[in-house]
Amino acid sequence: MDAVHVHMTNTSNLPVEALENEYPLRMDEYAMIQDSGGAGRTRGGMGIAKQIRAVGPGIVFSARSDSHTVGVAAGVDGGRDGRRARLIRNFGTPQQEELFSKTANIALAAGESVRIETPGGGGYGAPSARPQPRVAQDVADGKISAEAARADYGLSA
Repeated sequence: MDAVHVHMTNTSNLPVEALENEYPLRMDEYAMIQDSGGAGRTRGGMGIAKQIRAVGPGIVFSARSDSHTVGVAAGVDGGRDGRRARLIRNFGTPQQEELFSKTANIALAAGESVRIETPGGGGYGAPSARPQPRVAQDVADGKISAEAARADYGLSA
């Protein structure tokens, strides 16, 4: 399954509308991360990206996580590992900065953002055993890139 949130204990999946109504924050992106699930006969589940921007002063960000530096969701029976989690300040800007997995008291100015990317799941079984029509559908659905389809699954078209 894609975008399963259970590995993030101690956090809630607060609806975007409630977050934006309650706090001086704007959710710039809430999406699944392409190519984050490990390749396999059964593809690993995709991780989630949440990019949250401060729209006013006084926002302080802290995070505690281990999956950014140690361990990944391991592939099984020939499947490939899922992608590691990341925390990024000001993603997509010249001021982009990768944050440590344990970070505290980062004051965000209005307009600054933090992107939280959860890890992807490990794949199961050899990627070469995934039926080509399913790989093509994953590409069409944006779950894997055309590059990953060629490199990991040998998709020719």
